[in-house]
Amino acid sequence: MRGAAMALLSALFALPASAVTITVTTTVDDATSGNCSLREAVQAAQTNLAVDACPPGSPNLENSILIPAGVHALQRGEIVLGGLAPLRLLGPAAPAASTIRGSEVSPARLFRLQPDANVTFERLTLTLGAHSNSGGAILSQLASLVLRDCRLEANSAPIGGGLNYWGGPGNSLLIERTVFASNEAFSSSSFAYGGGAWLALSDGATSRIVDSHFDLNAATATSGSNGVQGGGLDIEVFAGAVSDVVRTRFTRNRTDCGPSGSSLGAGLYINAGGVGTSASVIDSTVSDNNVIPPSSTLYSGGLYGIAQTGGALVLSRLRIVDNDPGESGIQLPLSASGGGSIVASDLLVANGPATGLAIDCTDSLCLIAHATITGHSLVGADLRAHGTGQVRLENSIVFASSLVPLTGAASIDPSSLIGVDPAFVAPLAGDYALGASSPAIDYGDATLGSAGPYDLAHAPRVVGPDTDAGAYERGGLFADGFESGDRGAWSSTVP
Repeated sequence: MRGAAMALLSALFALPASAVTITVTTTVDDATSGNCSLREAVQAAQTNLAVDACPPGSPNLENSILIPAGVHALQRGEIVLGGLAPLRLLGPAAPAASTIRGSEVSPARLFRLQPDANVTFERLTLTLGAHSNSGGAILSQLASLVLRDCRLEANSAPIGGGLNYWGGPGNSLLIERTVFASNEAFSSSSFAYGGGAWLALSDGATSRIVDSHFDLNAATATSGSNGVQGGGLDIEVFAGAVSDVVRTRFTRNRTDCGPSGSSLGAGLYINAGGVGTSASVIDSTVSDNNVIPPSSTLYSGGLYGIAQTGGALVLSRLRIVDNDPGESGIQLPLSASGGGSIVASDLLVANGPATGLAIDCTDSLCLIAHATITGHSLVGADLRAHGTGQVRLENSIVFASSLVPLTGAASIDPSSLIGVDPAFVAPLAGDYALGASSPAIDYGDATLGSAGPYDLAHAPRVVGPDTDAGAYERGGLFADGFESGDRGAWSSTVP
């Protein structure tokens, strides 16, 4: 019977063969005897001693805590996760069927990871966590963390409404198929960063976010002259750290800095600084994010990207559309300085505020290639180079606000189609592919290094005698990546 029961548990919770398992038997966060609560299960796993009805964990194997479906309300404050052995908190097969909820009477953060912890949350909903400083649902300090098939919802803290992650040497963060929804970075007296999540990586730490969704999160500061950034997500990468965002959506997030101050990246704010540091956003969508109200200084309703002091920022195959349409801000502001570099390719920047793309490159190298920029009332692309900096626009389309001011060593390659109707298929319906009669077909230059391998729709970049200008290649078929080994060509269902 025991063997059959363990086989059933393994099938239900997908346990690794080497895991020591502790099953939670109550949803109540109590201190009474005769059961195994979530808090007691964590204690048993980390002390390797039996606690109440929870069996002991192991100091050598991964400890898996099985959390049954239902609402597990934490009424006794945050749970601290540490220990040397990896720890896995696991819900049942139906994703997010188990909910871990904060106290409505005495709000507190849900979980805090101690340095050197190695923790996985899988198939769980974390909600109603709150903290006065950082990480409403989770604070991770110099630890490794995995969030897989989870949902972080309605949590709040000034820095990292849902998640606050600090990564250092040897640390890694992996977020897969996870939703951050309706979290808020809120402050009544200072700055607010990362409504859904705030990540800070340094000294070789890594983070990867894939097939996930940031929706309806907010960064809000109510006092005057404050700055808010990253309504959906704020990523700070320094000192040789690496961060990747792949196949992730940022929708309906917002920033609110009150009547003054600055709002940067209502959807996503990303900053890469330091030699050997890199950050990338690939195959992702930033749409319908907004600033409320428009600040008196600088604001961006879409994505705000920075590369500085030798850091590298790569943006590839992105849809940045419908962020703050009609307002006076910038849909995609980019900034590089101190030897940083920015390469942005296969972009659609459409139907946004007054300015579509604005890039400021100081003593750095910046390249914008195969971009389609359209639907902005004032400036299509503002290209600025200062000092030894260089900015280049190539194989691109700028239309419907065709103004492209140039400053310093900023240039437009002849492969770009500026101010000529590119005959999109159905721009009013959001289809910016090239129609059969488009003058952008074969207008580009395939010999430029920026041409390839895929367009925004993952079709081969060169079809016909030459490459097309803009984000889309006319006549290409979806490339599945078998030939090139590019797993980025695969798509996944986003929760």
